[in-house]
Amino acid sequence: MRLVTTAEMRALERRTYDAGTSEAELMRRAGTAVGHAAAEWLANAHGRTVLVLVGRGNNGGDALIAAEVLWRDYSAAPRLYLIADRGDDPLLAWARESGVPIAVHDGANPARLREWLATSEVVLDGVLGIGGRLPLGGVVAEVMRCCREVHPTGQRRIAVDVPTGVQSDTGRADDYAFEADLTLATGPAKPGLFLHPGAQYAGRVRALEIGLAGLDDAALGPRIERLEPAEVARLLPPRPDYSHKGTFGKVLVIGGSERFIGAPCLAAGAAVRAGAGLVTLAIPARVQQALGGRSLETTYLPLPDDPAAPGLAPGHLGALLDAAAGYDAVVLGPGLGQAEPAQRLVALLAEHWTTRQDLPPLLIDADGLNALAALGDWPHPEAPRWVLTPHPGEMSRLIKRPVHEIEADRLGLAREQARAWQQVVVLKGAPSVIAAPDGRAALNAFANAALASAGSGDVLSGIIAGLLAQGLGPFDAAQAGCYVHGLAAELWRAQHGAAGLAVADLLERIPDALHLLRGQA
Repeated sequence: MRLVTTAEMRALERRTYDAGTSEAELMRRAGTAVGHAAAEWLANAHGRTVLVLVGRGNNGGDALIAAEVLWRDYSAAPRLYLIADRGDDPLLAWARESGVPIAVHDGANPARLREWLATSEVVLDGVLGIGGRLPLGGVVAEVMRCCREVHPTGQRRIAVDVPTGVQSDTGRADDYAFEADLTLATGPAKPGLFLHPGAQYAGRVRALEIGLAGLDDAALGPRIERLEPAEVARLLPPRPDYSHKGTFGKVLVIGGSERFIGAPCLAAGAAVRAGAGLVTLAIPARVQQALGGRSLETTYLPLPDDPAAPGLAPGHLGALLDAAAGYDAVVLGPGLGQAEPAQRLVALLAEHWTTRQDLPPLLIDADGLNALAALGDWPHPEAPRWVLTPHPGEMSRLIKRPVHEIEADRLGLAREQARAWQQVVVLKGAPSVIAAPDGRAALNAFANAALASAGSGDVLSGIIAGLLAQGLGPFDAAQAGCYVHGLAAELWRAQHGAAGLAVADLLERIPDALHLLRGQA
């Protein structure tokens, strides 16, 4: 699903006007589309009382036209509540002529608003559009507070384009943002409808065709997408029967320490279940011994222990580089630990991966990222050959900015850092944001509380690496890997609920997720 930022939407509107469509005509198209889509969602709008909250600007105009459509074509019973007097606005003519109830907000005594909120079956929010600023203030804040306080059970709520109080680019939300069950985006949907907390106020989102000019024009800028199953299915590598394990690539997982034995095993197991033909664990010898053969599908590159520096250390550099050159993808970081020798090893590996073209694509996660953060100015290739998968805390350490700033604009920050580092970035969260160095970005379709469990990031790393090994480029592998990871978790939640996921159980759902997706192609 194509998403557009506020600036891109403004550009699309200008192009549409330049192509010969008037502002009034575009508003008529948008409002009409909203009216029909609302009626379709309600299934039967006949006689239903619809409270229409009408703002000062174009969003209010869209809402007035939608109300007219609901009244004229579906025999709904609208009530128009104006945030401010719109004077002799011609969009109100039909209502005045037909006797539709109209009220203008009285800040001193909003009794009419509360009465109508309490007695309306449907509320249509047309107060603020993509230009709304936070925090809400004045009349808008008063009206939204009333909407929050008076919300009868069973009342259905619809937002025009974006819910009032939700920032359309970032998903930031006011404390009294309108809580919609359905958001009808006029034109392409906006990213903030899928980024939390905005997503929880948007409800279900439907994008409406309103005849915008230039939507597919490359000059609009790098595409932002919300991942959809059919699109992800087209990214998945083929699985011909006339094949062998070498056909599907080899993954090397570098990590593990005495404290974190399971993390590299989870990554390796996920790479196997994502379809990689061979997966090898490059781990300290004592970690392999502690595993006791539990990871039966993987092969091993046991690295000798140094009593003076337990765990992985610079002395392992040569063996790791020699091995990595024979693999199709490498994961660096799961369970590595933050001991100083391990961090020095990451620095050395990063330097070699920056200069050597014979080394495969590299995914850096977990303590691999923490080691880069400790370096400060760390080396990276000029070409996008890495996938970096930080959660907000790791991103905070990498860029030396507080977590709350990262969470305030996850999409913008992920795109910014992908450009700065010239590598693919997966900013994990609800939902994860995948960003490419050229400005393209994708939002994963899933946010799932079941994944709030230690090890889920290791599984994601393994899935992406398994897809890299099968020939996908870094951005495509990251997109498909995030979606498969999220879908596997949804399959688990459908059976067990949102709590109690032991992440090793998630591995068994990965082939199911891939099978479902391939059925979409």
